[in-house]
Amino acid sequence: METLILKGKKILKLGYPEGKVIGIIIKTVMKNYSITERDSVIKKLKDILKNPARYHEDKIFGEVVLTLTAKNGKIAEASGIRAPEIELEICGRPAN
Repeated sequence: METLILKGKKILKLGYPEGKVIGIIIKTVMKNYSITERDSVIKKLKDILKNPARYHEDKIFGEVVLTLTAKNGKIAEASGIRAPEIELEICGRPAN
């Protein structure tokens, strides 16, 4: 099985923001997909940006969604897509 390798520039062109998420995607794809699955991986990465909640508990791409939504439950502004808002509690009180 020949490992699929995606370059950071390709991932950025899909609409992902610069940062840690690019490295996570590259590592995840190299570990889990072969070169013959390239088109399906690209489709899945596009769908993750459109529907992040669908992949929140995905065993392969869950870490990608968690990284994208790490700041206030929103996907980075570069993509213009938002994940569901997450209410945080600090010491038992809702955050302001």
